[in-house]
Amino acid sequence: MKTKKYRKSGQGFSKISKVQSETLRLLTEEFLTINKIAIRRGVSDKAVYQTVQQLRKKGLLSKGYKSLEKNEWTIQGNARFRLHGLEFNIQILHLSELYRKVKGKANHIIFDGNTVRLYNKSIEVYCSKSFFGDSVQKVTVDSSKYINRLFLRLENEFKIIIVKDRVQNIKIVQAHYSEVNNGLAKDCNVNKDKINVYASDGRLWFLIDNSFNLNEAETVNPKTSKSDMETVVSPFFNDLRDNELVTMSQIKKMLFVIVKENKETVIGLNTVVQLLKNQMQPMSETKEEGVQTIIPYYVG
Repeated sequence: MKTKKYRKSGQGFSKISKVQSETLRLLTEEFLTINKIAIRRGVSDKAVYQTVQQLRKKGLLSKGYKSLEKNEWTIQGNARFRLHGLEFNIQILHLSELYRKVKGKANHIIFDGNTVRLYNKSIEVYCSKSFFGDSVQKVTVDSSKYINRLFLRLENEFKIIIVKDRVQNIKIVQAHYSEVNNGLAKDCNVNKDKINVYASDGRLWFLIDNSFNLNEAETVNPKTSKSDMETVVSPFFNDLRDNELVTMSQIKKMLFVIVKENKETVIGLNTVVQLLKNQMQPMSETKEEGVQTIIPYYVG
C-alpha cells in the first residue's frame, strides 16, 4: 500500500448517490436490517454492505447505524462569529495493522484538507476549516457535526477506534472564537495597533487579529474561549453598540456629584433630627394607687 494514497485521501465530503441516500434512510428512519434492505431493493446482502461501508467512509453513518446530519459547514454571509484553529490530541483506543503500516511510511497525512499527525498510540488533528454563524452556539454545533464525521472517517480509513462513549481520550488543545467585523479590531487594524490580553495565569486569552481581513476580536484559551466570547467579549461590545459610550472622566465626575449629593443629604437629615430632638419635652411622672405611670406633658 503506497503512502501517496493516504496523503491524497479525504479530499472532500462528496455528495451521496440515490442508492446511498435510500439505504441511509432505510437504516436510520425505517430501522430495517441489511437483509430486509436487500429484499426491498432487490439486491444482494453484499451490495447493501458495500453501500453501508461507503456511507461510513463519508462520515454519514456510525458503526451502530446512527445517521450523522449532513450540512454546509462554512457559510460566511453576514455571520457575526467564526470558530477556527481547532486542534485535537486523541489517544487511539484500538490500533490496527493498517495504521502501523501507514505510520511506518509517513508521520503525517492530509485528510479532507486537515493535517493529521501520526504517533504510536495517538494522533493529533489540526482542523483547517472555519465555521461561521450568527451565534457562538451555532458555530459550536456546526463544528461538532463536522468533527464527528471527520473522526468516523479516520476510524474507517485506518481501521482504528478513537471515539467511544464515556471515554475521555479526546483533548481539545486549541479553539479560537472570533467576533468578525469588530469595531475595536477595525480601529486597531487601521492604526496598526496590536492588543494581546493575558489572564492571571499568564496565558493569552484575548487578541485582535486581521489574518484574513475579517477584523476579528478573538478569544483563544482552549478551556474557556467559548465562555469568554459568549459571556465576556460579545456582551461587552454589544453594550458599547447599544448604549452611549461613557468615558472614565465622565464616570469620575458622576461619582463626585453622587458623593457630594449624599453628603448634603446626610447633613440635612442630621439637621432635621436635631430640630425634632430640641422640640421634644421631658415626660411627666404621676403615681396612681402605688403604680408609676408615665404621662406625656400634653395629656390633661
